[in-house]
Amino acid sequence: MGRKTRTLKASAKLLIIILSVIMVAVLSVSAYVGSIWYVDNKMPAFSKGGEIHIYEDDNLETVLARFNETLRPLHPKSLRRSMNIERSYERLHPGSYKFLPTHTARYVARAITRGWQTPVHLTIAGSIRSKEQLAEKIASQMMIDTMEVLNGLNDSLLLSAFGTTPTKVFEIILPDTYEVYWDWDMSKLMKRFKKEHELYWNKDRRAKAQARGLSPEEVSVLASIVAEETHRPEEYPKVASVYLNRLRKGMKLQACPTVCYIYDYKIRRVLFSHLANPSPYNTYLYQGLPPSPICLPGKEHIEAVLNPDEHNYLFFCANSEFDGTNVFAETLAEHQENARRYHQAFEEYEARKAAEAAEAAAAAAAAEAAEAAASSEAAASETLASDTSASSSSQVPDTVAHEAAAE
Repeated sequence: MGRKTRTLKASAKLLIIILSVIMVAVLSVSAYVGSIWYVDNKMPAFSKGGEIHIYEDDNLETVLARFNETLRPLHPKSLRRSMNIERSYERLHPGSYKFLPTHTARYVARAITRGWQTPVHLTIAGSIRSKEQLAEKIASQMMIDTMEVLNGLNDSLLLSAFGTTPTKVFEIILPDTYEVYWDWDMSKLMKRFKKEHELYWNKDRRAKAQARGLSPEEVSVLASIVAEETHRPEEYPKVASVYLNRLRKGMKLQACPTVCYIYDYKIRRVLFSHLANPSPYNTYLYQGLPPSPICLPGKEHIEAVLNPDEHNYLFFCANSEFDGTNVFAETLAEHQENARRYHQAFEEYEARKAAEAAEAAAAAAAAEAAEAAASSEAAASETLASDTSASSSSQVPDTVAHEAAAE
């Protein structure tokens, strides 16, 4: 009986030891798992904040490498572990993501897996004369490439859904800064452009356009001519009024920029030969507005057409002072005199530039001749020195020979 009791006590003690070991092990594992969970879900993931772009052909390794290079993770293993838990390796969502240092690894993994993108700003501004230029500007700020944008701007089926065509697409795109998502395709971008166009063309602006006898699309066409005619903001309403006056009187617009547009803005001066081009954009041949905008007009140009100056000017030409302004006239005689002054000043300017160029060329030729003469003189001196040295050397053997003979 005593032996049995001792055996039971020994077994109980062993069981207690085993249970204690198991408990310690469980607590240790729990502590380890808890610490991992805490690092993944509560600890800041990065040493600094920043923006990360994820592309369609990225994989987990390229994304992790980009994080390491850009944001410097405080716990790289935590970031990889969290991405594996979220199965980021098969569910990466392309886009632009902005992360703060306080964001956790688990939040980051969920963001790039579930597409919690940060909006980006797409800015369309500056002189844009072609769809190619617009495509390059958009592609430089988004994931979409230039060719995809250009194809979209020329896609009749796509553009028809937004009430426009490849020829007239500039009528519904307003230069502005848009809040978009970096991975948007052309369909989503056009939807955003159309929405902004509709918001801009409110009841008040449509009424102003109608009062001028124009549709919103025609306002954009005229605004594009204003944009190309002058780069002085104070002249926008004045130039707009000239063309509105001409339209009202049934006169041809005779706008030089429309002719430049026909030649892709590659001509420096509009000549009489250019005015004979039968293009429908030639406002010297055809009455009324050209078929579509000749550039992407800004809101300031549109506002100038909607709120023009009140005057009777029908003509204008560049100022003979070459200060970037224009000189305006009510009659053809006044305009011809202004044009004569400008052409005379321009010819004098060209002659002066030609004389300066000739003088500079003559000076350069003289300098080149002087340099050549100096080089020739230096070469001659070097040859003379070389001849003298050779003569002295040739006497040495003779001297030695004489000395040897004397001995």
